[in-house]
Amino acid sequence: LLGRRGLHYLANRKAMVTGLKRFTFKQFHGSPHVRYPKVSMFQGEWSGIPLFSTLKPHGEGLVMFFDGWGFAREDKVLYITIICCRYLNAADIGTSDPYCEIVCNGLKLQTSVKWNNLNPVYNESFEFDVTNPKATVQVVVKDKDFIGNDDFLGQIVLPLSDYEDGKEHKQSFLLKGEDVYENEEFDRGEIDVKILWTERKFEDDLAKLDLQLIMVIRLQAWVRRIIALSQRKALNKE
Repeated sequence: LLGRRGLHYLANRKAMVTGLKRFTFKQFHGSPHVRYPKVSMFQGEWSGIPLFSTLKPHGEGLVMFFDGWGFAREDKVLYITIICCRYLNAADIGTSDPYCEIVCNGLKLQTSVKWNNLNPVYNESFEFDVTNPKATVQVVVKDKDFIGNDDFLGQIVLPLSDYEDGKEHKQSFLLKGEDVYENEEFDRGEIDVKILWTERKFEDDLAKLDLQLIMVIRLQAWVRRIIALSQRKALNKE
């Protein structure tokens, strides 16, 4: 969908509403680049035959977001690794089936479930496109249940402003309750995470780095050749 071409399309043609239907676009659903994609309208070409078949969006057009805004390329990316948890509480009979939910910038991801384990080791990595320094990353530890809702075991909420140095941080945290700002005396265990919030390398940046690496290798080869020739001349003179 091209915005300018869509606007030119709307300016040069008359629009007529022939029907209403809700559509889900897989490329929008769950994308961190689309904010509040709850209500939107597609203006452009439609495929199908009115009264005989369902009309569907087709070709180029314009998507208008009514309760938010559309695409926003994120210039930074958050890399987070859930390493392990220790001393978790037993939500079932003597044990738990823990997993972690990681929430950041409107996107929710999840680790695997570690069955019958109060000291689970994950070593699972995730990444989120996020640039806003006021954003946070939330890690919620839950106990998996087949019947009813999963049990809450603890959580941490980390502000990204603590990681603006662009360096990798490996840290241990005490798990908090549902209100992370409340100092409860209840021991929920610990969690180890590894976090890196840095500038995203786009394809053109990676191409430049590859070119720089090639130039460095060529320069090193040229220097080694000059040194070898100099040493050979010195040996010939002797």
